Amino acid sequence: MKVVWNILLLLFGYLAIVAQNLVPNPSFEAYLQCPPYPGQIHLAEAWDAPNHQTTDFFHGCAPLSTGAGVPANLVGEQVPHSGDGYAGLRTWVPVIDGNPPYREYLSVALVRPLQAGRDYLFRCWISVAEASSHFSDGVGFLLTEAPLQNQAIYTQEPQLRFIPGVPLEEQQDWVSFSAVYKSKGGERYLTIGNFQIDTERLLLKDNEQSPTVYYYIDDVSITPCRLPERLESYVDTFVCQDEAILVAGQHGALSYLWSDSRTVRERWVEQPGEYSLITDWGCYQTTTRFNVQGIDCGCDLSWSNPFGPDGQLNLPLRLLSLELNLYDAAGRLVGRYDESSWVQLRDWYTSGIYFWKARLDCGMEVRHRVGKVVLVK
Repeated sequence: MKVVWNILLLLFGYLAIVAQNLVPNPSFEAYLQCPPYPGQIHLAEAWDAPNHQTTDFFHGCAPLSTGAGVPANLVGEQVPHSGDGYAGLRTWVPVIDGNPPYREYLSVALVRPLQAGRDYLFRCWISVAEASSHFSDGVGFLLTEAPLQNQAIYTQEPQLRFIPGVPLEEQQDWVSFSAVYKSKGGERYLTIGNFQIDTERLLLKDNEQSPTVYYYIDDVSITPCRLPERLESYVDTFVCQDEAILVAGQHGALSYLWSDSRTVRERWVEQPGEYSLITDWGCYQTTTRFNVQGIDCGCDLSWSNPFGPDGQLNLPLRLLSLELNLYDAAGRLVGRYDESSWVQLRDWYTSGIYFWKARLDCGMEVRHRVGKVVLVK
């Protein structure tokens, strides 16, 4: 029968550099007041709508009846990617003759301006709300030195945006968007929304919702890129016959790629060999090489024989507890090993033959063993 041994490897060869997020209140946790109804993004600390439209703020503090709660709210149902809150905005509504165009935007002042020539990792999480009638690729991220002035729509070219022509269609889960941005210097304000004209690509959903495209937004971050001291690390470990170990990369990366093209963060390993993992952190990539050796992990022990001054008792790697009695040639108990300590009952340092009896508890099995050892002084 195959036995699975779960070992999660913690990598200390290098650590992902945790840089300060320049976006305040990135997960919409802090608020000035619990939203009494939708359209109250200004109640989320540090956030606002630059064109004064009704961008939404959803939070767990709001009762279901307000339509501004989580996970269920006026435009759908979604659990926050983290914490208790998120934002929501309409990026497209069809233009009606005689009426001004309508779009919603989301803006925030960064903790400090970006530095010229420096790389920054931008990342946020997005999900399509059930109230959307269409899917769209129209989500952009604009960085400016000054806040945008109030106007119905903005048509500046955003520095970052979703892949043109590839509509975002995920409703059940959150989708991560990330990109590295090289600053021109002085950018202090981030605005999220649709900066395209109304002829943007739209994909009709199979529902009867009023025409609109609506996105939930959560966990927005802009962090300076900082390289770790080492981009390559080595981990030596072992696997027992008919068993498996779990090897894994660090949490929080953008993607993972193993040498056999697997793209998961962690995996089970049964065979000895080298397993390489490339981890993409956005600003850089790290490589971890797991050197997995095969060893005998049987529940048994051996005693150096003959046993001299340099002899040793070799214990199994998985040993949980050991009870061992040592007898002389006359059958008298001369020593006992119990609860990780040796108790000497008689003088057994005289050269000769000794016998031992042991009980080994290796977790998945308990074994009783006997043997003899020749003591040489």
